[in-house]
Amino acid sequence: MRIPVRVLAQGIGVAAPVILEMLKTYSSPQDRQKLDEGAVLQVDVETRESTEASAHNDSEPQPSRRLLARIPTAEGKRRVIVVVPPDLLEMPTADSPGVALIAAPTRAPRTRLDAGLYRRGLLESGAVLIQSPMDANVYHPLEEAAITFALDKLLLYDRVAGLLGATKFSVEELQVVSEGGSFTIRGGFEAPVGEIKGDFDKSQTKKFQSFMEVGSTNKGGEPDAEAAQRIADQAGLAFDPALNHLIAVVRDGVRKKTQTIRLNLTNEAKRNLSLGAALGSKFNVTGSADIRRGNDELRDVQIILKVEFGEQN
Repeated sequence: MRIPVRVLAQGIGVAAPVILEMLKTYSSPQDRQKLDEGAVLQVDVETRESTEASAHNDSEPQPSRRLLARIPTAEGKRRVIVVVPPDLLEMPTADSPGVALIAAPTRAPRTRLDAGLYRRGLLESGAVLIQSPMDANVYHPLEEAAITFALDKLLLYDRVAGLLGATKFSVEELQVVSEGGSFTIRGGFEAPVGEIKGDFDKSQTKKFQSFMEVGSTNKGGEPDAEAAQRIADQAGLAFDPALNHLIAVVRDGVRKKTQTIRLNLTNEAKRNLSLGAALGSKFNVTGSADIRRGNDELRDVQIILKVEFGEQN
C-alpha cells in the first residue's frame, strides 16, 4: 500500500516536516534532492494484515483500477470510456485492455478530446462511451453507438462511390439480426417493405428505416481510385473486402454498369460494443440492462447496395 507523506503524518500524529526530515536522513542522495526541491514522494507501508492477505491471495490477485483524471492519449487505451459513478470509486476490477476509467470532471477540461466530449454532455457520471472504429477520436454513448457507426460506414461507401464516378448509389435491402429474431426491409427508398421475424424489438425498426433513404445521384465523371483508397485507409477499412473490390474493379477498368454489393455494417464495431455492454452491466450504470438488450438487438446489420455507373469511354 502506498501512502502520501502528508497522509502518513496525519495518521501517526507527527508533523509533516518531521517525517520529511526522517526521509532525508534515510533516503538516497537522489531522493533527498527531490525532497529539497519540493517533490511529493510516497512511502510504502506494509501492515501485518496486508502481508497475510497477500500471502493468501497470491494465486488470485485482486488489482484495484485507479481512476484517471483525463482520457489517455493513446488510442488503444480508450476503446471504451467509462465515467465511473462516485459511489464506485473504490470498486476493484480486473485489468481490461482498452478501457479508460475516468472520474466525472468538475470543470471544463483543457485537452481537446476531453473538452469536446464535455461540451456534448457525454462525460457525466455513469456514461459508457464507445470509440468509433473509423475515427479513434469520435465517441458515442453505448445506447446509440451501434446504429450511428453502421450509418457512418454506409455514408462512407456513398462518398467512395462518388469518387469512383458512380452516377447513382442506393440501398436495396437491409437486414438486422438480433438474438431473438430479425428485421428486413426490401424495395429500396421508394417502396420499402419491412418484415419482422421472431422476437425482434419493434422499437428499433424506425431507426433503421432511415438507412433506406441514404443515396445519391451524380453526374459521374473521371474516377479517382487513389482518393477513394485514401478515404478507405483513413477509416480503417483498407482490408474491407467489399470496398476493396469496388475500388479495384474501377481502377482496373473492369467494372460493370451496375455493381451490387452485400455489406456488413457492424463488423468493425462489434469488439468495442461488446466490451462496452459488459462494462455497463458490471458497473451497474443507469439503464445498463436496457442498453445491453439494445446492443443484443444489433448483433449483425447486413445491407445490399446498388452502385450504378455511366457508359465507359
